[in-house]
Amino acid sequence: MYEISVTNEALAFIKKFQEENFPEEEIVILFADSHALGGVVNVELYRRNFMVDRFGHFQEMELKNKEYPFGVFIDRQIIQENLFPERVEILLRNNLKGVPILDYRNVDFKK
Repeated sequence: MYEISVTNEALAFIKKFQEENFPEEEIVILFADSHALGGVVNVELYRRNFMVDRFGHFQEMELKNKEYPFGVFIDRQIIQENLFPERVEILLRNNLKGVPILDYRNVDFKK
């Protein structure tokens, strides 16, 4: 079972994304492995309806806390390879081009 927290900045980013792109639909967060042999885990936003057809590859995370207005999914490969910490915080940061993106950090190693 996982524990997810979200910074205020990341929560505002998620809400704005939903309002601008899918105001009538539920948004979900996906932790996806973008590499075939394990690698970088990306934090992505999708409509829940998009995930329904992909349940074979992704599964909804069982969360200890259910305080956020969105579901959270994870790539099954990440679970199989035990590459994901039990407690994470979703945060907002800028990528190399200065574009804000969602990311996460292991709460147990937070400084």
